[in-house]
Amino acid sequence: MGLMQALSSPPARRGSLAGVCYPARMQNDSHPPQPPPEQPPRSRRAGPLAVARAVAGSFLGIRKARDLDADASSITPAQAIIGGLIGAAVLIASLLGLVMFITRG
Repeated sequence: MGLMQALSSPPARRGSLAGVCYPARMQNDSHPPQPPPEQPPRSRRAGPLAVARAVAGSFLGIRKARDLDADASSITPAQAIIGGLIGAAVLIASLLGLVMFITRG
């Protein structure tokens, strides 16, 4: 694009340097557009039993590394928090029940 041609043609956008800085963009692209990269398939959400098993294993400290990886990909943070709160409530209720049973006798 010559200087006279650039000055005589109206700019595409205000402040645009499309024809001056990037002349290859003005021509038709010979490369076809690239398809978007493939996204990995979303993992399934864990069910209530899987969440309960993960929470119980975490409370007892007996989780295997491969189970931890599988849980991390399928259990959402909300499921882990709700499962932890329910697990804590069940643990406290069972300890209180055990203490009351022992001291009642």
